[in-house]
Amino acid sequence: MFVGILFAVIVSLSISIFALLAFLAQRHANPSFWKPHYFFFGLFWLGMSVVWALIALSDFFSYLDLRYVSVFLTYVFQVFIGASLVSVAYFLNVSALKRHIKKIWAAYFLVAYFLFLLSLVQYHLTLRPTNFFINQITTSPQTLTLFVAMVVPLYTAAFILLARLIYTRHTIDRPTYAFHMLACVSLLLLGVAGSLDEMGLVYGWVVTASRLVSLVSAIAAYIGTLALHEPDELVI
Repeated sequence: MFVGILFAVIVSLSISIFALLAFLAQRHANPSFWKPHYFFFGLFWLGMSVVWALIALSDFFSYLDLRYVSVFLTYVFQVFIGASLVSVAYFLNVSALKRHIKKIWAAYFLVAYFLFLLSLVQYHLTLRPTNFFINQITTSPQTLTLFVAMVVPLYTAAFILLARLIYTRHTIDRPTYAFHMLACVSLLLLGVAGSLDEMGLVYGWVVTASRLVSLVSAIAAYIGTLALHEPDELVI
């Protein structure tokens, strides 16, 4: 039994909770600041909530020495990872590129997601040795390549949005500015930490450390969505 894995379970569950809160917080957003495509940012974090809850379960079953259950759960949460990337693609396209989603952008991510799912079925997962800190199961090189092909454009779009926000910060109302800034921070942090975890580029305690960064990203997403709750005018 590796007690360190239980800490990883707690961290993953914490990410799941804050990701769910980020989604639920949209329900009380001020309509004056709310835009329809923000829903897809929330939908992304709802998907992440499911993913991290399943990761926590996967780690827990590995702790119980039931890795075959962990393997099954890994297949399940990989499906949600791909779907979440498609969702946030719409949010970033409208927010960062300042235009409604174009057919080529939509087609790219839908095809990439289909190939991502196909690779999950066709190729096997890799079970890395369980250690004190973490249970780690990685997907095939083919699946990881498709994952990277989806993440890189999204990461680039998030940087474009961040740069635009910095340049035009004086022309954007405060709640919308705060939301987009924290949305960028959350996506960029998760893009690094989550990708390192997903691709198996880190191991042992570093995986747990990367998940703590993912926790920070989920908290940033939640706080960013809360910024949209601000009233139109301060009432004294």
